[in-house]
Amino acid sequence: MARLPITLPGGARSNGITFVNVVPEGARIRALVDVNPRKQGRFAPGTGTAVVGPESLRGRPVRSIIVMNPLYRDEVAQAAHKLGLAPDIIVA
Repeated sequence: MARLPITLPGGARSNGITFVNVVPEGARIRALVDVNPRKQGRFAPGTGTAVVGPESLRGRPVRSIIVMNPLYRDEVAQAAHKLGLAPDIIVA
């Protein structure tokens, strides 16, 4: 299985959706991660990028997480660690 770049937690908010639609490499992002269960199972407008919950990442080969808001960086890193992940955390 290929290693997946993932965005979280701003995932399915406007900044995450804009990111996957505007950034040239946005099509390589496999999923937007959002803690809101009402957004999970949906797809981002424009790119059709899947919106998933954080638990869906457990056991997946996640290479990097792009955090849309720097205030969430440490929280995201801790959540990733609890899921058994050790990705690079990148602040957009």
